[in-house]
Amino acid sequence: MTLFEVLRSHYPNLTFDQINISFNDLGIDSYDLLEFRLVLEESFNLEFPEDIWNEFRSFKEIEIYYNNLRENNHISISSGYILDEKEISNGKISKKIDITLLRNYSAEIIGKPLKQALFNVDIDSELTVGEYNSIGQEVFSLQSSLYMSPPDFLVLSIMLDTIAPNYRSADWDIKYLENELLHYFTFVSEHLPSVIIVNTFIDNMYSEPYLTPDENSIEFKIEQVNSLIKSFSKDNPKFFVVDWNRILRVLGEERCLDLRYWYLHKIPFKSEFFEQYAEEIVKIIQVSIGMTKKCLILDCDETLWGGILGEVGLQGIELHPEEYPGSVYFAFQRGLLQLFERGILLCLCSKNNELDVLEVLDSHPYSLIRKTHLSTWKINWDDKVKSILDIVNELNISLDSCVFVDDSPFECEVVKKFLPEIVVYQVPKKLYNYPDLLQKKEVWGNVSYTFEDKNRTKMYQDEWKRTEYKKQFYCLDDFLESLNLKAFIHIANTHEIPRIFQLNQKTNQFNLTTFRFNLDEIQKKTEDNNSAIFTLSVEDKFGALGIVGVFFASKKDNIGKIENLLISCRALGRRLEYVFVNHCMKHLELKWNVQEWFAEYCFTKKNQQVSDFWENFGFQIVNQTKMNKIYKMKTEDRIYFYYEFVEIIEE
Repeated sequence: MTLFEVLRSHYPNLTFDQINISFNDLGIDSYDLLEFRLVLEESFNLEFPEDIWNEFRSFKEIEIYYNNLRENNHISISSGYILDEKEISNGKISKKIDITLLRNYSAEIIGKPLKQALFNVDIDSELTVGEYNSIGQEVFSLQSSLYMSPPDFLVLSIMLDTIAPNYRSADWDIKYLENELLHYFTFVSEHLPSVIIVNTFIDNMYSEPYLTPDENSIEFKIEQVNSLIKSFSKDNPKFFVVDWNRILRVLGEERCLDLRYWYLHKIPFKSEFFEQYAEEIVKIIQVSIGMTKKCLILDCDETLWGGILGEVGLQGIELHPEEYPGSVYFAFQRGLLQLFERGILLCLCSKNNELDVLEVLDSHPYSLIRKTHLSTWKINWDDKVKSILDIVNELNISLDSCVFVDDSPFECEVVKKFLPEIVVYQVPKKLYNYPDLLQKKEVWGNVSYTFEDKNRTKMYQDEWKRTEYKKQFYCLDDFLESLNLKAFIHIANTHEIPRIFQLNQKTNQFNLTTFRFNLDEIQKKTEDNNSAIFTLSVEDKFGALGIVGVFFASKKDNIGKIENLLISCRALGRRLEYVFVNHCMKHLELKWNVQEWFAEYCFTKKNQQVSDFWENFGFQIVNQTKMNKIYKMKTEDRIYFYYEFVEIIEE
């Protein structure tokens, strides 16, 4: 349940414009507020400090306080659980989440490794494990605790032996199981805002070795069911899959399966399996809440290839698809290309001669990494801490989104000491473990891969070209006019939801309210006639920037409310934000017959640059606190912006 839902359930006649009115003017006394406070604290398992609660004068101030807690990661992404103050103050925990695990086998043992794995990545958790074999009762009852207090993450942990006990029979018909699973998945996805994690079923361990599986074999049928699970997840962005068979392949049967405890206590797995299962769940959680890495900074000598380039020259470095140890570095570069394809930024930070390194990238026959794969590089004799900071500043990314790899223990320790936010890996002494190091250790990328992810490196390269080109101009307007800017503006479609979600989660500087909508909320807004989401895509003479802006609005009667405005920092400095807002408001005024607008700015440490943005359009402040400003404007008072150097293309 969201904060607004709690508010509406307690005050059903309250309208959205009344949340800005003081309690006194609404006729709400202190006793009624005390009752509402108790409902809030019980609903979200939090406690409002007495001095802070006494300062609230309207429901809007409560909402702002709540959203600031969420913005600063003191509240979980949907249900609102607040962290212990000691954990916040000592900096050990950065996020807290609520997890429910429903199972049809004895899975209590996973609790400890799951909480530990989450703690290791600075996530505190509240784990609820459902009763044995009670998945159906929980999933199909809207009055169950699952729906009354939705978790951030739901794990459906299902054993084939329990859900289909006759699966070893020759006449086993998988249609019943497939329909049952689809019923589970569809119902829970439609009624629950949570991220949902499911598993595949373990293949038959001992098939006849001399027989090729046909459509009647157990192996083939299990494979068909697993394909259905993966296919459903692929088509539903809230669903993720943990492949139990992959865990089994990595660890082996002896370290995974425990038949003795399965038959005695319905515990099918050994502790190592549960630990690896927990790690896989945590990776999904990290991806879902944006705790992933997006930039890889690499040394060159003994890291990207074997040998010291300055000593052995281009032909002497070890980099070859077949010959060891060059084959290890070749395999490592092949893994780098996979990360590149997923939108990860690749950068070089090396104490070397720049021309020599670039010659390797351009000319070496077995170098898979070329200059075109790099977002930037710092190849010089400067201190590596300085070079890394230069890279981070140039790309305008945070330190905690970066990973650094170097062969030198000295360099690794220096970076760890002076840039503790960065994850540092030293090239392993057992070189054969090197190619899979990054895929094993880190979580990369986003929930889904958008156009912007796939073309991110090119976009950064294009931006560098723009920066160099801009130096030719003394007047900003002349520069902007020469770019041939095109703004593509339209109401969002379903294909754009993943990118909208990305911007909504990650944009901090040009974010007017910092409200973070989840995927389910965004989806519902695109389907609601009283809501609208617009996207802004941009291109110029240097290339496409992709979707760089999102405008959220809603209406009641003839009153429109701008819920939020997001602009990627890559698009700033072109006055596109004014063009975008103008177009969206004009469109909705005609479509909805809007006579009056409301807008809001919520203060954070990162978005102060837009504190007066709405005033540029003629909005007047009607209520202001230290935490926010509420604006109001008649449509006839709106100030229009028009720039000839921007061509608007309405799609």
